[in-house]
Amino acid sequence: MISKVKKENVVMQALDESEEIWRGAVSKRFPLFSDIKIDKNPDPSKKISPNTIWQFYIDEDGKTMHTLIFEPKKVYQSFEKKIAPLYEIQKKEDIDKLLLDVLVYAHFHELGHPLDAPYSKSDRKRIDQAIFNGIIETGIRKPTAIKKAANAENMVLDMIDDTCFYARTSSIENDKLEEILEDSFSNRGYKNKKLTDGVMMIYHVIEISTPRRKLRNKEDDEKLATIIYSLSRIPYVMLFVDDEDLRTKEYNLFEDKIKENGLADWNMKQREKEIFINMLSEQDKNVLKSLGINEKEYYNAIEIMFNNIGDNSVYLEAKKIVAKTIYLLFKNEQTRYNAIKGYIKPFADLIPTTRSPQRDAANEGAGQAVDASDVLENILEGLSEEEANELLQELANEEDWSKPHKGDTAKKMSEKAIFEFYMRNAKELDILSPQSQFETKDVGKDIHVEKVNSKVINVEDLMELDLNEINELQEEFGYEHPILVDLTPDKPPAEKIYELNEYIWVEDPIKVHRKVSVGIETPDNFVLLIDSSGSMGGPNYVGNGSKYDLLCRVVYGLFKGLTKANELMETSTNVKIINFSSATISSDFIDIKKGFNPGTQLMNVLHLIQDGMTGLDVSAIEDAERKKREGKTLYAFITDGSFNQGPFSNIEYAVNYILNLANKPNNSIVFIEIGGMTSLGSRLNNLQTKVNNLRYYTVTRVNEISDKLGQMLIEYKGEKT
Repeated sequence: MISKVKKENVVMQALDESEEIWRGAVSKRFPLFSDIKIDKNPDPSKKISPNTIWQFYIDEDGKTMHTLIFEPKKVYQSFEKKIAPLYEIQKKEDIDKLLLDVLVYAHFHELGHPLDAPYSKSDRKRIDQAIFNGIIETGIRKPTAIKKAANAENMVLDMIDDTCFYARTSSIENDKLEEILEDSFSNRGYKNKKLTDGVMMIYHVIEISTPRRKLRNKEDDEKLATIIYSLSRIPYVMLFVDDEDLRTKEYNLFEDKIKENGLADWNMKQREKEIFINMLSEQDKNVLKSLGINEKEYYNAIEIMFNNIGDNSVYLEAKKIVAKTIYLLFKNEQTRYNAIKGYIKPFADLIPTTRSPQRDAANEGAGQAVDASDVLENILEGLSEEEANELLQELANEEDWSKPHKGDTAKKMSEKAIFEFYMRNAKELDILSPQSQFETKDVGKDIHVEKVNSKVINVEDLMELDLNEINELQEEFGYEHPILVDLTPDKPPAEKIYELNEYIWVEDPIKVHRKVSVGIETPDNFVLLIDSSGSMGGPNYVGNGSKYDLLCRVVYGLFKGLTKANELMETSTNVKIINFSSATISSDFIDIKKGFNPGTQLMNVLHLIQDGMTGLDVSAIEDAERKKREGKTLYAFITDGSFNQGPFSNIEYAVNYILNLANKPNNSIVFIEIGGMTSLGSRLNNLQTKVNNLRYYTVTRVNEISDKLGQMLIEYKGEKT
């Protein structure tokens, strides 16, 4: 047996050697990518799951590739126990070579993402749109389809990536990569070596042979993730494995895993064929003809492949036709996106909505986990304004925001959808154009040497000087500022005369004159207290015209204006939201420019509707007072009725509390009631003439709040230009 240390060393040495072989080939075939950085630091925090033994991905910008081996011993053991039997390998050196091949391929797979899938931001947008369109064409609702599209993106990108790599390293594409790679192997001492047949399947065999972790309350999606992962590997087995015995073993392995998780045999077989058929059936026939693709020949080849999995006498020729056709479909812009749409349809109902069909043990793929909000943004760009609003409203109302959220795709989608909906439908608070004026500002100090004294000395004077001190001063001030100068270089030493100079360091302020904006003033702190009780609205409020829906539109408009004012004036306002009803829920203070973004704590507290009684825990206000930044603070209360629980249900207490808050230095209060004046509102209305920093308003329509609150949120001191 190989010792533990030996096994680990073999894996890590193979990782280093695979990088050298890969770089040697890339420098010749893809020189623009030859300077990609490699991160080999297996930081456990980067693991996609606790079971992950190794993980490969490339950053979105294509500049850094991560080749992370967390458990080198387990990696080697996986080759010994799961891969060697498939290949009927018994010798250690053959296992080592296979390991090296897999690591070389892994580098090329990651390079394939910026090369082929996606090859640009525009391509990624169109890929996401194609996945989404394919899913909804199967009858799945758009809100569900967009979550599925986010979870399926990596699966689609990997299929494109690996199809292109297989074409480059086989006779399908007239590419020199196979020859160049053989030379790179040769330079490392491996003569006449090519990548092992089926190398692209080894990751997936290891993954599917590893027991998956059990997820509480997600058993159905866990089964779906296993089914779709296994089903998506069937085309890999059929296209990328030439040896008939190996192909048969792997084909049966993945089919067994699919059936174990509940998909009937007939259903599985039907979907397997549809994956191949749909990629062509979605295409324009005229475009196919222009590419030289023969539909009848392609469909016949598919039948031959499925009927002769273990018979290479007819299989390989049919496979060549199918593999080349799919490669052409993915590479041509006229057919690429229809091919993706067709590819995804047989998977549509199986794609989980709460998680991607990701790998747990052996992970490699298109960069980091897909951000669901980015996918949503890509899909929205392909819709009309009306369609986009309809989709956003449906997505936003999919989640019950009164319940705690977990970090899954559905949550990210809902957060992004709510934010996008109100950003598109909120009227920005108008602000006056600021005046411009020039100001002088200190931006630093100019430190320089200045001569302050100079005198002529003779030899006798020189002998009295501390020459060591002069040498030290010379080094300090630099030789461009000579301290001792020989004025009589041609005379003998006894007759020489010298100049002795004295220097000091001088600091002068650096002033610049620049054009600045003036005339607009924003508070240093803005605390927004919003009523989310049942009278304001209920669940699924987004876009339904309720008070809370309209209030969110108003708040977004105010935040847009406040952000713009901060940018114009180069200032920052700290914002905190206190959401009150049966409970009082607060965000932390955050700069508006950072907080006014999807998924932040600030916006999530705003989006939460409690649909309960009306009460306010004043400890949230006390917390704001403790944590606010020095300077002006504006508190804005917005409610539509009387407080019926908590301390504010006592009108005397509420009045006194608000007056005390208003009388604190630099505080201003605005209290807004929607729909009518309550007893508390009447008291505050009468008091505002006596308290300079208190304002009360009653509004009949929610959209009137923008004008009332905007006057205090952004003060205009200059003339309108």
